Amino acid sequence: MDQHLAKLAQKKNIKHQGLETPLEQLQYFDNLSLIQQEQFLIDVILQQDDTRYSDALKEWYIKGDEQGFLKLQEEFSSLDPQQKQLDDLLIKGLLHERNKKLTKRIDILLQHQPTLQYFFAIGAGHMSGESGIVQSLRKRGYRIEKID
Repeated sequence: MDQHLAKLAQKKNIKHQGLETPLEQLQYFDNLSLIQQEQFLIDVILQQDDTRYSDALKEWYIKGDEQGFLKLQEEFSSLDPQQKQLDDLLIKGLLHERNKKLTKRIDILLQHQPTLQYFFAIGAGHMSGESGIVQSLRKRGYRIEKID
């Protein structure tokens, strides 16, 4: 998605930049053991043909329920203790830790040049919950509106 938005902006001569690099995104997987990385890759491959999760994710996103993502994650979370541990590690790193970093970067950009207009595209999962970017920015005094 990042590359798609960057190409669209480039076609229209719009200055653009990411809030994090692809390398920064991948570094969270370094916190997993090699066995956990292998387990994650196998799970991704096995779930490619199962559209229940992606369908539920799209439905949640369209509804605009800011808090629903974490409920959705819980609903689709595995009952297997090893898989549950992996899911928890991924949510901690890929969501919660990144949310803090992305919120801080957005805040810095908005404070540094408040007269500019910004468009931030973030993954749907980053919007949900108390540690989500939406709530974190609201706590910093920003007004956030969903646009359709």
